[in-house]
Amino acid sequence: MLSRIAESLYWIGRYVERAEDTARITDVTFHHTLGMGVTPDAERRRRRHWEALVAIVGDEAGFVIDWGEASEDTVPLYLTFDARNPNAIISCVAKAREQARTMRHQLASEMWEVLNRFHLELQAMSGATMATLAEENAHDFYRKVAEFSHLFQGVTDSTMLREEGWHFLQAGKFLERAEKTARALDVRHRLLAADGAPDGQIETALVGEGAPGEWHQWQAVLRSLSAFEAYHKMYRSAARPRDVVEMLTLSPIFPRSIRFSVEQVDAALAAIAEVRSGDHD
Repeated sequence: MLSRIAESLYWIGRYVERAEDTARITDVTFHHTLGMGVTPDAERRRRRHWEALVAIVGDEAGFVIDWGEASEDTVPLYLTFDARNPNAIISCVAKAREQARTMRHQLASEMWEVLNRFHLELQAMSGATMATLAEENAHDFYRKVAEFSHLFQGVTDSTMLREEGWHFLQAGKFLERAEKTARALDVRHRLLAADGAPDGQIETALVGEGAPGEWHQWQAVLRSLSAFEAYHKMYRSAARPRDVVEMLTLSPIFPRSIRFSVEQVDAALAAIAEVRSGDHD
């Protein structure tokens, strides 16, 4: 396989996964901050949540220059429709579509159609304002982004030959997924630190039982990784920090844990190496 084609498939896997992950974590943050109230302290906490999100999935320097203060009025648009942000949803889908366009002969027509159709839908919304992402519409929109990713992956699973190109695409997807899971846990640590907890309390909150008032924040972490139902099937308890971290880091059966994702990357690379070795025999 040409290195150009392999690289394109790898990045298609990453870009589609990145768009879905950004949509999910933005959606969860958007709705989580709505219930924080209107007091000055609540406003500060809300701003910290949005600042942490920009730091994890965006470019802090670029955001400040173009958008100023982080809030529910600026961060969702920056992470969704700002084409200047290379990690914005509209940018990820556009780049995945462009990579696919240059190698359409390597993809099933259904894969191209899914990518191209959603790209055109996002481009039609590129001038969107917060009215587009109003409270009553935000969840439906971000769910649509996730459904696009699921549709693309489902079509890929159903149509693509299990050859070298498939393994490059899987390597990109799962490497992106491992990174985003690690970043989601990092968000939690940043917010604890921003709330002024002493270092010892931060460590306790990360690996211990956690305070009852913090359970909803750990539930938000689970929801941002599509892990809420899976967690309760595995642990049958309220969201305890120790168990959440264990599941998202070490679970061999949860498909978004760091361990599971890294094992999938390793399997993809091993398959690629085996194909290359066979080519030289």
